[in-house]
Amino acid sequence: TAQPYNIAMLARVRSVGTSWPRRQSSTEEKRAHAEANNQIILRAQSLLDHMEYSMNVKPDPYTYSILLNAWCKQSRPGNEGPADEAEMLLRRRIEDIDIEKVYGDAEAHDLPEGNVEIWPNAKHYASVLKAHAQRRSAAGAKKAVALLSEMEQRHFDATIIADDNALRTKSGYVVETKDVAKPDLVCYAITIDAFANSRLPEASVVALRLLEAVETKFSNGDESMKPNARLYTAAILSLVHSPYIEEVGEDENFHNRRPQNNAKRAWGILERMKES
Repeated sequence: TAQPYNIAMLARVRSVGTSWPRRQSSTEEKRAHAEANNQIILRAQSLLDHMEYSMNVKPDPYTYSILLNAWCKQSRPGNEGPADEAEMLLRRRIEDIDIEKVYGDAEAHDLPEGNVEIWPNAKHYASVLKAHAQRRSAAGAKKAVALLSEMEQRHFDATIIADDNALRTKSGYVVETKDVAKPDLVCYAITIDAFANSRLPEASVVALRLLEAVETKFSNGDESMKPNARLYTAAILSLVHSPYIEEVGEDENFHNRRPQNNAKRAWGILERMKES
């Protein structure tokens, strides 16, 4: 069982992110503090290698939650490495449950209903997205939207596989419920936050497109994707930090584009929030 290892990992990472050098601390002190915390998490993560490769003990969703949350707490402007470490850890699990590999395993498809663990789940993805968002940088925002897009694509691909091959399994088991997390409102809100704080010229354009994607999902019948206040607020903040740039033809220069009336556009978002 993974429980003893989970307890040991949790004990090791408890102190990470609970204290941070004061504002007046030197850059060297902050860097040393960040590196010390990174080493604590890496030592905890070494237990994952030990349990999997030496003891042949399979980790569970909580194992990954402990480590991903620890990296997320450590991520901040000026200490961007933890976000990349979190994504590498997530991809370690994604590669372990590659759709094609699982599809070739009949037992994986025919698990009894109610005995299905979805992981990496949306919370695991959300931890990594949040780590990228907390970098408050253009690079962090781009990595966040890339991960969200991949999450959407994997979910779509799994649905295709299930629809095309459902008759080949005894139970008609749907692949997506076991192996691919469905992006939820939290994932979208975090990604919009990442762009709102990125200061990218196109940040508000991307943020509003993400909001429109959620609204489209809801209007198409997905009740779980009903936009909430947090989502609309993040979109409005993106307008505050990055004036909306009017889309123009490909032949026009980006620098010749003109900002729209942000107050009017923000008011439009508020009206949409009331209607929803």
